[in-house]
Amino acid sequence: MSRRRAIAAAVLAVVVACVARDGDGSLGAVAGAMGACARRDGVVSMAWFRWRGYVRVDELAARVEARAEVETEEDGDGARMRWVSSALTRACATRAPTIWLGILGEAFDVSRGREHYGVGGGYEFFAGRDASRAFVSGNFTEDGLVADITGLSPGNLESIRGWRNFMREKYAFVGYIRGGAFYDERGEPTAMKHAFDAGVALYDVEKARALERRTMYEDCSSVWNERDGGFVWCSPAEDGAERYPRNETTVSASGEHSSRCACFRELGVSDVRRVYSGCALTDTRCQTSTGSMSSE
Repeated sequence: MSRRRAIAAAVLAVVVACVARDGDGSLGAVAGAMGACARRDGVVSMAWFRWRGYVRVDELAARVEARAEVETEEDGDGARMRWVSSALTRACATRAPTIWLGILGEAFDVSRGREHYGVGGGYEFFAGRDASRAFVSGNFTEDGLVADITGLSPGNLESIRGWRNFMREKYAFVGYIRGGAFYDERGEPTAMKHAFDAGVALYDVEKARALERRTMYEDCSSVWNERDGGFVWCSPAEDGAERYPRNETTVSASGEHSSRCACFRELGVSDVRRVYSGCALTDTRCQTSTGSMSSE
């Protein structure tokens, strides 16, 4: 506690000195003066102040008061859970000796990737925040660098999970972010966390179904080259029975459409199992696109 009070006292001293010296008491000027003063005087690290745009006084105070120690507590099953505050996560931004990054409510120490997440790095905008949505949206503006995953498809959520798993494998896990988009101040999962879990669970179910269907109806063989164009075909089954290429369309529970060439023993067709254009019902090889020879 005494160490935190000393830090807070030092910060307040810098604020007073900067405001007195620069003579402007507006919030923007105070935040800007604090950054400049910290750089000139070396009293406190810019890590505590650097964030996107100017900060509100209460946000700054939250960062100063944030505990440097990672909290550890037991959940109902006796497992050890590590927690950090969202304010402390924000404090560990690009200029900090320690750089943290958040994704899906989990904080990771990415300091050894400073060339990527530090000042001037290609991904510096990810530092000090949970920007889960941007991992799939590619929107790296302030509006896009958010944790909100509302409206994303199960496939998008799976991609974010993949990035989270990458972080788990490459960087040190710091703790779960309390008071963020995925865990509330009590450490309880939020509605957004439940929505994410439901979305990736749906993705897993649909992926399993797709794999099962591919086992029943194998993908067609295919080839393409610029000269001849594209072709798909089906080889006979192991028992010698002919199989026929069909353009199969499936619709996921979330409404996403996907198509593939699948091999069927049956000649039947439907709205979701179509014969390729220019291909006879009993053909086992079909041309799907033309090449340069066809246009000569």
